[in-house]
Amino acid sequence: MACLPRHQINSVQLLSGESWIEVGFNPVALAFLVGEWDKWPQYYWPVDKRLITHADLNNAGENGTRALLLVRVRGLLLERVPPDTRWFEVKYLRDSHLEQLLVIGRCGFIALQDDHALRSAAKTKSTPLRTQPSAWAPPVLWGHERNGPFTILEGNHRLTAYARYGANLV
Repeated sequence: MACLPRHQINSVQLLSGESWIEVGFNPVALAFLVGEWDKWPQYYWPVDKRLITHADLNNAGENGTRALLLVRVRGLLLERVPPDTRWFEVKYLRDSHLEQLLVIGRCGFIALQDDHALRSAAKTKSTPLRTQPSAWAPPVLWGHERNGPFTILEGNHRLTAYARYGANLV
């Protein structure tokens, strides 16, 4: 059994210790739409679902359509995200990262005065864990800085159910 130096243990436990790859907004819009497609059929019905199931992130027309769809359902939320936000893909979200996550205090998910820690919200929400994490769309997290904490912009229900009933993310 090998022991890691303390600074390596801490970096593995923190989301900031994972591999971060900078991406533009288009993959973020796609992640939102994949995660929420079934919630908003009245907004998406005129659009072919292949726009998200077979997305071409290099196609400007498709990216524009996805952005417009996202603004229709999450425009008020996205208005609050600073325009100079840099977006990153983080390959792994691990159980040890859950302590750094906050549920959103908007969109009616929890009362604004409640504790926003994911683990606290999980104690009050009884949302069932419908699918295993391996089948999830990637959640969208937002933080002021790389060290967190991170607010869950998309994936609050899945992550809250996981924190309450789940086993291991990775």
